[in-house]
Amino acid sequence: MKLKIARNVQLYFAEKLHEAIIGARCDPSTIIRILVSRSEIDLYDICEEYKRKYCRSIVTDLKETCSGDFYRLLKQLVDPQNIHLSFEDSNEI
Repeated sequence: MKLKIARNVQLYFAEKLHEAIIGARCDPSTIIRILVSRSEIDLYDICEEYKRKYCRSIVTDLKETCSGDFYRLLKQLVDPQNIHLSFEDSNEI
């Protein structure tokens, strides 16, 4: 495990996010912990590794697993281009 994280930190976190999102049971605390604890640049790289490994956007998988304000919050974290939109301004971010 330590070797895996040392080789590619972004891929490691992409895999952990995938397990938390798509696993047998959604794990919101792991999703939040990873997304909030990583820097913006690192988070972008994690999302790119996720897309490269699973051929799907992390936003797509979040949308299938999460809903409501929780989904919109997570989407804002992984897709900061929509940061100018508020929760009240958008029904679907």
